[in-house]
Amino acid sequence: MNALEDLLKTECRYMMTFIDDHHAVILDQLLDLIAAVQGLHDRHVNDAARAGLTRPDLADQALLLSIGIMVALGIAIFALARPIMRIYFENTETIAYGVTVLRILAVSFPFVGIYIMLEEIYAGVGLNSPAMIVSIGHAWVIEIPAIYILTQVFDFNQDAVWWSITAASMLSAAGFYWYYRRGQWLNVKV
Repeated sequence: MNALEDLLKTECRYMMTFIDDHHAVILDQLLDLIAAVQGLHDRHVNDAARAGLTRPDLADQALLLSIGIMVALGIAIFALARPIMRIYFENTETIAYGVTVLRILAVSFPFVGIYIMLEEIYAGVGLNSPAMIVSIGHAWVIEIPAIYILTQVFDFNQDAVWWSITAASMLSAAGFYWYYRRGQWLNVKV
C-alpha cells in the first residue's frame, strides 16, 4: 500500500468514529476488502499489460474481474449510502438527497468498471483514440443533451441529472464493449 492509500484509510477510519459501532465495523471491513481487491485488480491488469494483451482470454478475464469489483462496490455503496452520508453531513435533508444520489450512481458502477478496463486494454496496446472518442461521445452526445432535455424541456427534478449520468455510463460502456468485441485491438503492432 502506498502512502496515499494509508492516509485515505486512516482518514476514513477517523471519520467512522462519528457513526455507530455497527456501521463503523462494516465500513472498516469494506475498506479492507476494497484495498485487497484493488491490489488483486492492479496485479491482474499489470500482468495483462506485460503480456501485451495479445491474448483475448486474458483481456476478458481482466474485464470480468473489473465488473465483479464494481458490482461488489456498487452493492456496498447502495447498501451503506446512509451511513456514508452521515459521515459528512448532519442535516437530514442533505443526507436524504445524498443517499438518493449515491444509490443512483451505484447502479452505474459495473458499467464504469467495463469502461475503465476497456480503456486500459486499449491503452495497453497503444490505442488511445477509441477511449477518447467514447469519452467525448459519452459527455457531449449522451450525457449533456440528456441532462438538458430532462431538466429544461421536461422539467424533471435534479434526480434526472444523476439518472442521465448513469444512463450515459451504461450506453457508453455497451458501445465500447461492442467495439472491443470486434477484436481490432488484437492486430495492433506497438
